[in-house]
Amino acid sequence: MKVSLLVPVYGVEKYIEKCVVSLFEQTYDDIEYVFVDDCSPDNSVKIIQQVLEKYPHRQQQAKIIRHETNQGLGAARKTALEAATGEFVLNVDSDDFLSLDAVEKLVAKQVETGADIVTGCIRIYRGNEDYETLPLPKEDKVTLLKLLLIQNTVPHNLCGRLVRRSLFTDNAISPEKGVNQAEDYAVTPRLMFSAKTIASVPEPLYHYQIFSAGSFSDHMSLRHVESVLKANELNVSFLKRHDVAKDYRFAVETGMLNTFFIAMRVGLTWREISDKCHYKPTGLFRVIHLLLAHPSTIKLLRFSYLAVKWTYKRRLRVPY
Repeated sequence: MKVSLLVPVYGVEKYIEKCVVSLFEQTYDDIEYVFVDDCSPDNSVKIIQQVLEKYPHRQQQAKIIRHETNQGLGAARKTALEAATGEFVLNVDSDDFLSLDAVEKLVAKQVETGADIVTGCIRIYRGNEDYETLPLPKEDKVTLLKLLLIQNTVPHNLCGRLVRRSLFTDNAISPEKGVNQAEDYAVTPRLMFSAKTIASVPEPLYHYQIFSAGSFSDHMSLRHVESVLKANELNVSFLKRHDVAKDYRFAVETGMLNTFFIAMRVGLTWREISDKCHYKPTGLFRVIHLLLAHPSTIKLLRFSYLAVKWTYKRRLRVPY
């Protein structure tokens, strides 16, 4: 089974060597490496080429694609996916790295279970020795997708998940140019909906490095929020077409309360947000939005989101 490792490259010369060494030293042999140089302004690509020279058995498996202009993370991931030929794909950010047996263990679990998506644990590093391993949720696919959609409950990472490539191609799912913030959230829920079965490996296989402090929502610019809204629009539109039974409607609308809160914090109006997301609240959520559509009520909007999310998680019998 061929696995395509998809790696966008931009401005990571400090970290790329550790990343690519972990990729080229994988214990699994049938790997295709797709690097997309998004007009990186530093020596990142040169370092990839230098490291690759030390692994002659990998040289025929690797290709480096260069964008003519800088297009952003979403576009780079899209280019990598379009160039992939493996039955499964695995996204890796170029400042992160894999355990050396990551692909082997993910593939073994896929062969054992027949799953369309296989996820390993993520280990997050916040310094040289400071790290934590995120436990994998144990919920079934339907419950896990609902938790993804209510936001801020379970990781929605695309990186580190072994995904059947046909999930992308058969369902018209791909990363999108211009979606460079919340880019994983734009893709993972749609893949999860389309998957027949999922599985997990309870070991830290993907190693995610954080190089700046601060929370996601505290440093949002208008440009970032535009990307977040586009990510939400992709999920809302997809589920409107495919979730015929509306099994995920309540979860989507719960998550949209958080999305409106984030966007209103940077000054967008309720109307601007709903137009960009092509989103119309229903039922309870319509009442909440009517009452809290003014900037002066933004703290109440946040409280409403947390209250509805807590209630919904209790209904799902989620203990965290």
